[in-house]
Amino acid sequence: LSLLTILGWCVLITMTRQRQARAAWTAPSALSLRLLELGVAKRPHDEALRLQLASKQLEAGELESARAQLLALSSLSAAEESAQLLRLRVEHARWSAVVPTDLKGRSRARADLQRALDAVQMERATPAIVRRCAELYGELEQPVRAAIILDELARGAEQDASSALAGAEAAWLAAGLPLQAAELRAWFAARGGPDAVEHARVALRHARASGKPTAQRDLVAQMRALYPSDVTLLELAVTLEEAYDVRRAYALAAELTRLAPRVPAYHRQLARLAEATGQSLRALDEYVWLWRHEHRSADRDRALELARANWDLQLVRRL
Repeated sequence: LSLLTILGWCVLITMTRQRQARAAWTAPSALSLRLLELGVAKRPHDEALRLQLASKQLEAGELESARAQLLALSSLSAAEESAQLLRLRVEHARWSAVVPTDLKGRSRARADLQRALDAVQMERATPAIVRRCAELYGELEQPVRAAIILDELARGAEQDASSALAGAEAAWLAAGLPLQAAELRAWFAARGGPDAVEHARVALRHARASGKPTAQRDLVAQMRALYPSDVTLLELAVTLEEAYDVRRAYALAAELTRLAPRVPAYHRQLARLAEATGQSLRALDEYVWLWRHEHRSADRDRALELARANWDLQLVRRL
């Protein structure tokens, strides 16, 4: 054997022994489990001890025993965050432990996990529980359920709202529902605060991806009513409207050039939409503006064409 091969085997053996040592250190021994079981038998009303036993049984792989201990808890103790999270861990472990070929067993374990999730949601779930439930709904291929509970968490968050918003927004997008993500952002925009305008902008971007014109227009109207002078919102509104109603997009584009009169891109957009809606004189004005401010020959040529078409010979001579 080569020196490198021998060194490789030595490293592998060392790592394996370290893992075994860690496992032996962390896994509960049979003696410690029996002692906890005796303690619970002597003090059956000691809920904290029962929870400790269930946790150790889970670590030892005694899933049914752990489940039985949790089912024996009083309703008050079972409602505690630690107990609910442990219950979810146990039911998830039971489901994961069933081999894929055991269809009936896997179906029963899945149903148990589903019942645990639904029961936990009936309680006043803490943020940690909601996030864990969302993860498990994802594993159960129920992305909409995950998004719904994360959305509720975000709207009710008093602390760390931005993190809760990010999680709910990502869940809606992962579920293929950008309009719901837009509505969530719109809710935060309406609530106000330093990031409110940015929430409104992101709401319109998500709405654009939804492909639902009626909902998009409603959202545009809501956000523009809140922030009528925001140029970025109006720019997004023009883009959304152009896909469905060119005349409405033209009117918004004209408003955009009034709000931001020095931006060539807005004048170019207005010129294009003016031509698309038969407003040749307005298009002519915009191309003349573009020629005078950007000095592009293509703008001058188009202005000349429109001036001749409208018999504005004086403008033709000036150009």
